[in-house]
Amino acid sequence: MIELAVGTYDLAIFLDTELGNQGLASIHQASTVNTKIPLILITHAASPAFEAEIMENGTAECIALENLSPNVLRRIFRYAGTRKLAERTLRDSNDELIRGILQQREAKEDAEAQSRANAKLAADLAEAKADLEIALLSAKDSEQRFRRLAEHSPIGIWLQGPDDRTIFLNPTAAEILEITEHDDQMAATLENLVLPSERAHLKAPRAAWHNGEARELECTIVGAVSGEEKHLFVSGAPLSRNGDQDGSVLLSLMDISERKKSDAIIEHLAHHDSLTGLPNRTLFQDRLKQALALGQRTGKQIALLFLDLDHFKDINDTMGHPAGDQLLRTASERLLKCTRLTDTVARLGGDEFAIICTDLDDGGMVLTLAQRINEAIAEPFLIEGERIHISASIGISLYPNDADQAERLIKFADMALYHAKAEGRNCYHFFDIGMDEEVRRRKALEEDLRQAIRDEDFTLLYQPQLRLGDGHVYGAEALVRWIHPSRGMVPPNDFIPLAENTGLIHDIGHMVLRMACRQAREWMDAGHPPIRMAVNLSAVEFMANDLLPRVKGVLDETGLPARQLELEITESAVMADMDKAIAAMHDLRNIGVSLAIDDFGTGFSSLAYLKKFPVQALKIDRSFVQEILDNPEDAAIASAIISLGHSLDLDVIAEGVEDAEQAEHLRLAGCGNAQGYHFGRPAPAAEFFAKQAAE
Repeated sequence: MIELAVGTYDLAIFLDTELGNQGLASIHQASTVNTKIPLILITHAASPAFEAEIMENGTAECIALENLSPNVLRRIFRYAGTRKLAERTLRDSNDELIRGILQQREAKEDAEAQSRANAKLAADLAEAKADLEIALLSAKDSEQRFRRLAEHSPIGIWLQGPDDRTIFLNPTAAEILEITEHDDQMAATLENLVLPSERAHLKAPRAAWHNGEARELECTIVGAVSGEEKHLFVSGAPLSRNGDQDGSVLLSLMDISERKKSDAIIEHLAHHDSLTGLPNRTLFQDRLKQALALGQRTGKQIALLFLDLDHFKDINDTMGHPAGDQLLRTASERLLKCTRLTDTVARLGGDEFAIICTDLDDGGMVLTLAQRINEAIAEPFLIEGERIHISASIGISLYPNDADQAERLIKFADMALYHAKAEGRNCYHFFDIGMDEEVRRRKALEEDLRQAIRDEDFTLLYQPQLRLGDGHVYGAEALVRWIHPSRGMVPPNDFIPLAENTGLIHDIGHMVLRMACRQAREWMDAGHPPIRMAVNLSAVEFMANDLLPRVKGVLDETGLPARQLELEITESAVMADMDKAIAAMHDLRNIGVSLAIDDFGTGFSSLAYLKKFPVQALKIDRSFVQEILDNPEDAAIASAIISLGHSLDLDVIAEGVEDAEQAEHLRLAGCGNAQGYHFGRPAPAAEFFAKQAAE
């Protein structure tokens, strides 16, 4: 049985002589041990019932022994071979069937996997399609928003491709570039729009843009329509796609032409005088340093001229600032005409000008220039319909003769100017080393004078005015004296010209007016007979716009009646602007103040105007009185003034009467009033009435 179980036999033949139940069990066991081997039973007890039982127990065929023959054996063996072949075929078919089933299973699994993959892909595609549709809608919306923003943006937007050609140009950019036609827009490049002189400056920014860097620049284009230059601010940034540069550049454009103009105006104002357009002090100093550097290279002389307009402040105060500004502009034009294009004419402030002359061979050229300037400024100025006469004082320093540094040249030119003004103005003066001490002395005196005004270190002396007929003292002229802390009493001739030159006369005059009116009021309060207080007004004070309120303010402050104040005005001050002078006189007369023309006869006043002056007195200048006995011309002039006064019903006062003979001559000539040393020297207030009582 073991051999049968493990063997690979084609046929098993059982032979029994008497099978019995044990035999049947053995056949049954053999058929179950190896079902693939057919069992053939050769038995001596063959019957249909037995064969049926045997066949049920696994036997393939039952052959009766008596029927056994060679043919039967051949049939058995043929059966075994056929069966074996059939089994092999069946086995092969079965294997093929199994392989097919397996292949079909694998194919099915692959198909199912592919189906699942396809389903996932389809789902992914559907999702991607949905995302794409959303993205497309978003992109379309973004593009629409971008276009709306771009089309209404106040900033020019210019999208250029890798070849610098236009992809998109918004309306603002088209307007800035003045490109209206679409074809022209598409063909436009920044390079062919900028000025040829600036194209080289585009190389670095363009290279930066194409290298993925943002860069800004300013450039100038010429408008295709207007033909005008435009200044642009361009901010460029490269565009990227998925992190990669594609060569496209987005340019933002702004027209900064107006800003450039404003910057230019600001720059000009920072270095130029707004009134005259001349270089200001800052630019002047820079030009002077440049001129000195040029002089060091060429070895040529350089001249620095400082110039002041004489008595300009008087005109500015009397006629107003607009008139003064007009005069300054006209004076600037005249200075420019006197100088060369290579020279610098600067306004340093007020009426102060400076001129830098370079490339000079000698000082003679500077002398000629100074003379030309004085002549040009001396020509009449037509200001607001009036002819105004002024002059100029000029100080000159030279490089390298006087100094080789800008600061010292400026200092020396200023000293020379100061000296020219001290010598009487309307002249020029070259610096010399001796000026230094004189200028320092004058500067120190000026500072002392300013301090004296602050400290009110002034006193008044009073000289009596009387009637020649009876000797009655009817008035007093207030004369100012400066009490210097170290020099003592400073006479007027030493500080009045300085005060006029520096503009301090206005403050001093106001102080004198207040002190004199206060003193007159104190004399009244002390019981002395009322007298008329005479106070001198400088031209600056008289022509000032605030004269009337200032006089009224002093009268109100001191309590002096207006009829007891007489203001003396020089003939030259009145003639500077006669129409304004007449108006000012009427204003003063309307409040009760008396007026007198001082130093009459020394000027060139018009008799036609004199009769219009609302004055009460004419004062004969002391220069005519001093020689009245010995000089017939002076005597004749004095007599003419007396006669003129009588004809105009004016009081006449002779100044500087020093002896009885002069007084008698004047009395006989018809002069009614006088003052001078013969009648009394100027005295302090405390001594004024005591002296009159003693005399």
